[in-house]
Amino acid sequence: MAENGGRKRPPAVIEDLLDKGEDNLTPEEDALIELLAGLVHDFEAARYPIVKGAAHEMVAFLLAEHEEAQRSLARNWLKAESRTCSPGSVKSARIRQRS
Repeated sequence: MAENGGRKRPPAVIEDLLDKGEDNLTPEEDALIELLAGLVHDFEAARYPIVKGAAHEMVAFLLAEHEEAQRSLARNWLKAESRTCSPGSVKSARIRQRS
């Protein structure tokens, strides 16, 4: 919900301004977008930090968190890949070969 006691939350204000189109913004609106975007970025960085790690460590963490077996993870990944590939693409051909 974008409303907060009659006020819009910063992401909703940014979205409304961006909907006007970049060429239609006043200098004040452009400055407001920059200010709000910076505040939202700082808030999210402090509240939801991105943990950096090696890819294999992230996969191991996700497997442990979701109690997912490696085989199940691979099966789900292949299903997702097959849905996103067009019938004639190279990727879909490789997926069909694996099945």
